[in-house]
Amino acid sequence: MRYHLYLNNQTSVFANAAAVIDIAAGSGIDFDISEDLNFNSNPSLALGLGLKFNNYSLELRRGMKRHVMKNYNYWDSEYKSFSLVLGYQFF
Repeated sequence: MRYHLYLNNQTSVFANAAAVIDIAAGSGIDFDISEDLNFNSNPSLALGLGLKFNNYSLELRRGMKRHVMKNYNYWDSEYKSFSLVLGYQFF
């Protein structure tokens, strides 16, 4: 979902939110002397702010916490992301 605030005919500022659904295909931690750990797939949320000028865009996007090891009692992991997204609109 994206909301645009138009500054003029060529420039707009936008904010967006996205549902993130990942697939942990074979991801995990392999140990030589104990049981291996497999990462879980779970949904998350990403929020972004950006600027669009003509056909170009620049966005800062923040991915919220994803607990990829939530099925393990003695292990914890919080996966977060921060992205700089450059874009070009062809049509």
